[in-house]
Amino acid sequence: MADMKPTALPPELQRFEVEFPADYAEREARPWGVLFHCRDNPISYDSNHAVILDLGSDLDAVIQEIVAFYRERGLTPRVYSGGLPGESESLRPRLQAAGFTVEEQELRWFVLEGESRVTPVPSLEVRRVAALDEPLIALLNSDGDAPWSVGVVRRHLARPDFHLLAGYVGGMPVTMASLKYRDGIGRVDDVMTDPAHRGHRYARTLMHHLVRRHRELSSGLLYLWAENPVAIRAYLEVGFVERGPVPPTWSAWLS
Repeated sequence: MADMKPTALPPELQRFEVEFPADYAEREARPWGVLFHCRDNPISYDSNHAVILDLGSDLDAVIQEIVAFYRERGLTPRVYSGGLPGESESLRPRLQAAGFTVEEQELRWFVLEGESRVTPVPSLEVRRVAALDEPLIALLNSDGDAPWSVGVVRRHLARPDFHLLAGYVGGMPVTMASLKYRDGIGRVDDVMTDPAHRGHRYARTLMHHLVRRHRELSSGLLYLWAENPVAIRAYLEVGFVERGPVPPTWSAWLS
C-alpha cells in the first residue's frame, strides 16, 4: 500500500474532519475557511486552529488574518490541513515563509467492514458514561497529564451524538473509547487503556462492544485514524480494514 498514490478523502469525510472541533470549540466562518478557538482550553491544538478551504484566496493576507486573530486572543496561531488537492504546493510554502513550523502526521485510515473476531473478556463491564469523574480523569491522564484532552472530552459529553464508553474492572475504569456522529458517519477516538491494565485484552473487548453499539445506532460508515502497531492489531481483530493511502495530514504553528 505504501507504493500506491495517495487519494483524497471522500467529500463527506473531509467535511467531517474539518468540522470535527465544532462541538467543543467556538467556530467562526470566513470566506476562505474557518477559525476554531476555545479560551478555556488554550493548550488544545484541536480546539484552536484555522483551516483554509479556498486556495484561490489571497493566501498571504489570509495568513496575516489568522495570526492577528489568535494573537489578539492570547493563543498560538495554528493552521491545520484541509485535505485539498494542491494544498501542500500552494499553502505550505507561504506558511513557512511567514515563520510557521510545519509538522506532518503519517496517520493510517481504517474503516469498519468486517466482523469482530474478539472473544470478550467477561470481567470487563462496559458502560456509556455521561460525565467525567475523578477515576475517568485519571484514566485520561494515565500516560501523562493531558488537561487539553480532559477539556475536549468534557465539552464533547454535552453532545447527544457523542458516546463515551468505558470498561470497568472492580468498579474502576481501565479502558475507554469514544464514538462521534455527524450526518450518519461515525468516528472512533479517545482510545486508551491504563498502562497497569494493558495486556489483558480489555481494549479489544471495549472495541468489540463499541462496534456492536455502532451497528445498533447507525448503518453509516465508521472509521478511525491510527499509527500505533499494537492498537492497529486490535482494530483489525474487531473488523476494521485499512483504506487508503490518503495524503498526510499536517499542522503548522507560529511560536
